[in-house]
Amino acid sequence: MLKKLVSIIFQMTMGIVFLMGTAISEVRTILLSEEGQWPPYTYESEGTATKGLSFELMAEIFHRLQIPYELKLYPQQRCIEQMKSGERDAITLISKNPDREEFLEYTVPIVQSFGLIYYSASRPQPIQWETFADLQSYKIGVVAGHNYGKAFNKAREQYQFRVESVIKIEQNFEKLLNGRIDIMLANQDEVSAMIKKNPHYQDKIRAADKPYIDYAYHIGFSRKSEARQLVPLINQVILKMKVDGTLTQILERHLR
Repeated sequence: MLKKLVSIIFQMTMGIVFLMGTAISEVRTILLSEEGQWPPYTYESEGTATKGLSFELMAEIFHRLQIPYELKLYPQQRCIEQMKSGERDAITLISKNPDREEFLEYTVPIVQSFGLIYYSASRPQPIQWETFADLQSYKIGVVAGHNYGKAFNKAREQYQFRVESVIKIEQNFEKLLNGRIDIMLANQDEVSAMIKKNPHYQDKIRAADKPYIDYAYHIGFSRKSEARQLVPLINQVILKMKVDGTLTQILERHLR
């Protein structure tokens, strides 16, 4: 019954936005951006994406839409600037925060993941925490352009955290193991993918039990792009993928 209802809603929505989507797709290819070398979402560092979770999700969504697209990889901060200026149309997977909502229009969530606090397994005592105040004594590693949540950002200012930024998560792995930072904040799926790619990290990295954020990743369209008009249609495609099991199948191939 649910599948039938979703199918009816999808067909109705297709009819409403068909001309809009066709007009956009006839003008040009939809230009998608994503952070390069962000396993399991992307694996190449630059150029056109050919593998990874972001690539497979966009291939399925835009195939169902029958709209041409290209997915190019850049540093995260460059992706953000592209969305602010409207240079490209959308970021394939991005979480919400108040600053980003000023220049991005989001689809419904596609991927869920937790952000965890990681530390070196060589520490004499494991790191556990209850409130952000417990992190004041640590030197914290983050990645420039990543979203660590409103609560962390507020605590960072309130407690004057010692925070060091890098361009790629791999740099924080090395800084953590070399004692240059005490902890790093990261999405559990990207850390799992890094360890899978680099098995020598397996017994060297530990995570605190308590997550600092529950991530929901969406496609984020630049508010300066006419392609943002596709959001209602993409939402219906995502819903249909959830109901018919396609989304679960794709996620299971890439996550954990």
